[in-house]
Order: sequence, then structure tokens, then C-alpha cells
Amino acid sequence: MLKYIYLPPSGDLWRKLAINLRDQRIATPVLWMGHRKSDPFARENFPDCNVINFNETNKGTFQFKDQEYEKHSKYCQILREPWFLELKDQAMRMLDRNDYFGAFRPVDREAAFYNLIFRFYTIIEKEKPDVLIVSESPHFASTLIVYRTCEYMEIPIVCYMTSLVSPAIFIKSGIDKPPIKLPIGIDQNEFLQASHKEIDGMIYNLLNGERNPQQPGYMLRQFKMERRKRVSRLLKAFRNIFRAALSPILPASMQTRSHYGFHGFSAFNNHAGIVSEAIKYITEVRAQRALTKAYSEICTSEDSLPEKYAFFPLHYEPERTSNPDGGEWHNQYHAIARLRQLLPDDVAIVVKEHPSQLGSFVQGFRGRSRFSYETISAIKGVFFTPIDVPSWRIQRNAILTCTLTGTAALEAAITGKPAVLMGHSWFRGCPGITLLTDAVSFEDVLNNTADIEDIRAYLYRLIDEYSFFGVIAPSQRKYFAKWFADSSSMEREELGLTKATIYAIRALTGESDG
Repeated sequence: MLKYIYLPPSGDLWRKLAINLRDQRIATPVLWMGHRKSDPFARENFPDCNVINFNETNKGTFQFKDQEYEKHSKYCQILREPWFLELKDQAMRMLDRNDYFGAFRPVDREAAFYNLIFRFYTIIEKEKPDVLIVSESPHFASTLIVYRTCEYMEIPIVCYMTSLVSPAIFIKSGIDKPPIKLPIGIDQNEFLQASHKEIDGMIYNLLNGERNPQQPGYMLRQFKMERRKRVSRLLKAFRNIFRAALSPILPASMQTRSHYGFHGFSAFNNHAGIVSEAIKYITEVRAQRALTKAYSEICTSEDSLPEKYAFFPLHYEPERTSNPDGGEWHNQYHAIARLRQLLPDDVAIVVKEHPSQLGSFVQGFRGRSRFSYETISAIKGVFFTPIDVPSWRIQRNAILTCTLTGTAALEAAITGKPAVLMGHSWFRGCPGITLLTDAVSFEDVLNNTADIEDIRAYLYRLIDEYSFFGVIAPSQRKYFAKWFADSSSMEREELGLTKATIYAIRALTGESDG
């Protein structure tokens, strides 16, 4: 059997995939790093597999077992590779999210980063896996380091991506690679017909309505949870402070631990304590308020926006859609500067913040500094629009729309507007959307629009030939609940995932059916 590294999400579906790959004698895991709830399952079913605690690794607190692996001397070569600096930039930005109030210092984060580099290189070099299976683009420092190391060692990669139109999963051989065509030989007619209907509905609403029909379910859920979060956050702070006070007399399982308490090192000897829990809560509240205030102060009213502008909706950070899916442009400072370079001087840039960034539910203050908006405004011709101005209205009056990976580009193309895509989204390659390269000019973008039927045909073909029914994260089932009402849906999802994964593994590794 082949050997593989497994970076799965939570959920029974992905545990079943590992069992199916073993039982069908396709492959067995040699390194498992997923949700902590899956760790006991992995240790029980794959006793020879190295199971690494994903949560602790990403908080910089995991203790590797040196005695199991011989150390190597090839690290210096990695550090001199051209791709290493980009990896470090991406990974350090991912580690930034673990710092709430300066307790996880830059020097600590850098040490954690190099520790992960050295340790994982040693592990991967010893295990010599035949393939890496990663559930989606790796957007944590530890998983990204594993991914880039495997890429450097030329280990084949099976990477999954989902659509926002329907519960469709695609398989790619890397973040920046196109989806693999999947002749997996199972009946998907019902799923494909329903997906076509969703595509038709999206197109109809964009062409005939004055609203954005593609506002993701997770955002709608966040809006509903926002008011509740303000109360629950205070209650949680009191609970943590109370638990910290009683920590010395509580069982170990109930004691506060810094890497769960504040997602990083504590300034108080790595034990949460009453003071640090209180500081954490106060810092959260103040940081969110400061971010919201900074954004509102820099915004220009809708009536005062320039006549000619390009629309650039910011991505929520930290999240996969920008880092790493943004590719070369994962840093949005660089992305807006590149857009400025593309545009003539008389065309402004209108930027709108992602609503989730300013909310407390997903703690957007961890991914954006209150100084970010002033910094971006230093770029010539940049204006910010208030958060309550509908994006569709800004987009309707824009000369073009530019985004890293967002569906704003797809929406613009459907409505006949020029669109620029910088990163690696599921609809990359859609007619009417210009992919940003060094050779692209402003005129190229303006001249690249597509007939709506060509776009429809592209989306149909993408779903029909390159996807199978399913979702990656269990939370996505809430947003596609109607698709899973049938009792047989879970079986169809498992069958599709298993067959598609086996097909991809064989195609990428050259293994035959035998």
C-alpha cells in the first residue's frame, strides 16, 4: 500500500475515507494532523501512524518527540530556496492570529515557525510518503509548512476545494493547479440537475434583482450571532476568570491552558491566570471597537465617491480565501498596490471592508490592524465606502471589479461587467474574468466580457465533469441543509469522496488499479 500524510478536517466522513483507503488496500497514513477530536480515532485505527496534535502545533506549544526521528542537516538548503521567503511571510501572517495582547511576541512566533520547519522536514524525510492528502488549501502555519515541504520534495498532493453555488467538491493537485477531471463512474444525475438549477437561480437573481443572492450562509449566520456574541463573550470571560482562580484545585481537564485560553503564549509563564484572562477580554473588546472606529472615520459617503472607479472588496482575514488561495497576492496591501498599477490615474479604487472583519463573532481584530485603513489610503486614489452600503450597488457603478478569490468577480462577469481575479478560486477560468498576470493591461480587462450563456455553459461543465457531491467542513452542511435531507445523501457523499480520491491518487502517483 501507498503511504500518505493526512491533514483532514473534523467530521466522520473524513475518518471513513481513511478507513476505506486502508480496507481497499490503496494507502495508509504515516502522519495524521487533524481536528483534536479525531486524534483518538487515528491512534486506535492506525497505531503505527504519527498523530500530531493540530491545535497545539498551531499555537506553538506542541512538543515533538525527537527520539523517534534522526535529525538531518539539509535545513539550510530549504532556507535558501526562492519559495522560502513567501512561505515564511504566509506562515508568519497565519501565526499572527494567535496573538491577542502582545504575549505571543514576534520573536516567539518566528521561533515557532522555524521549529515547525525543522521538525516537519525531519519527519517527512524519514516517512517518505507517496502522497499528501489535505482537505482544503492549508491555512494554518503547520499545515502550510507540511504542504510546502511536500511540494519541495515533489510528493504528489491531493487537495480539495468546494463551490459556493452547490455542495460540489473539486480535487486539485495543488493550490495553484486546475481541478482534475473526475470520471469516477457513479450516478450523480440528481446532484448535477439540482446544481444546474442553483446556477440558473444565481444568474437570474443577479440579472433581474437588486440584491446579492450569493451572500454566503456563513455570513448570514454571523450577522444573526453578532448580538448574542457580545453577551456570550462577557459570560465566557467571567467563566475563564473564575476557572483560572480555581485552577490550582481543579482537575487537570478543567484547568485553563494558555494555548486554548488565548491562542498563543501567555505573558504570565504560560498559565492563563486571573490577570491574563481579564486582560484578554479587555483587549478583545477594545481592539474590536478601535477597528470599527478607524474604519468609520476613513469612509467616504456613497454620494461623494468618484465617478470612475474600480471596486475592490476586502477579504476577511485571517482566512483561506486570501492566504494562501490569494497566491502571489495573498497580502492585500500588495494586491491593492498592484491594482493601482493596472489602472489609469483617472480611475480611483473603492475599497469596502468585509462585514465579518468588524464583528465580534469571528474576532476580525485578530486579522486587521486599526492602522490598516490609513495605510491603504496612502495609495493614490483609494476611497473606502461605509460598511452598510450594499456591495451590489458599488459594483453596479464600477468600471470593473477586482478580487483575490471572491465571488464578486463571478457576479460582475454575469452582469456583463469587467472582472479581475488575482488568486485561485473555484471558478478560475470562467469566461469574462481576467486572470491577473504581468502582461495584462487595463484595456485587456475592459475588453474581456462574456456572453451569459458561455458563462452558464462553463459553470455547468465545471460541475458536471470536475466535481462530486459533498462538503468539506461539517459546518457547511448547515448552509446546504436541503441537499442532505435525503437519508441516502451521506452514503452518496462517502462513495463519491472515496472513488474520487482513489482516482486522484492513482492518477497522480501512477499506481494502477492493481
